Amino acid sequence: STFSGCGGSCLGYRMAGFRVAWANEFVPAAQASYRANAAEGGTLDPRDVRAVQPGEVLAALGLREGELDVLDGSPPCQAFSTAGKRERGWGKERRYEGGAEQCNERLFDEYVRLLRGLRPKTFVAENVAGLVRGAAKGFFLEILAGLKGSGYRVAVRLLDAQWLGVPQQRNRLFF
Repeated sequence: STFSGCGGSCLGYRMAGFRVAWANEFVPAAQASYRANAAEGGTLDPRDVRAVQPGEVLAALGLREGELDVLDGSPPCQAFSTAGKRERGWGKERRYEGGAEQCNERLFDEYVRLLRGLRPKTFVAENVAGLVRGAAKGFFLEILAGLKGSGYRVAVRLLDAQWLGVPQQRNRLFF
C-alpha cells in the first residue's frame, strides 16, 4: 500500500481477507495512527515515496517481480479536489512535517513507477472525482496512459460511497 495515511484502505483490505505486508506513509502523525490501527506483521516504510525503490519493497516482502498480488495506492488528492486550490497550487511544492517538500499533483507518477517495478498481478488506485473534471482532466489522461503503458488493462470507475452503505455522499475515482 502506498500513500497509506492512517491505514483506512489497508483496514478494508484486511477486512476482505488480505494480508497487508508492506505500507508506505511519510507523514509522522499519519504513521502514528497507522501503527495504532494496523494489525501485527506488516512493515510500515516511513520514507518519502520518491525514495522507495521497487527492489527494496520486493526484498522486504521476500518476493520477486510479478509475485505481489495487489498494489494499492491513494496518491494525495488535494491538488485535484474541487474544494481546494486545484490549478492555482500546481507546480508549487508543499512542505510537510518532517521537512519533505513535494508537488502533490506529480505523486501519481511515483505510484506508476512502483507499479512498473513491482509488476503486481493487479492494482487499485483511488483519488477524488475532481481528477476527471476541468483542468485536472489532463492529469487524469496522463495517469491513465501511464497505467496502461505499464502493461495493464485499466478500468476506471467513479463510485459514490453511499451506494455501498456509507452514510455520506463521497465520490471517488477508482483505477
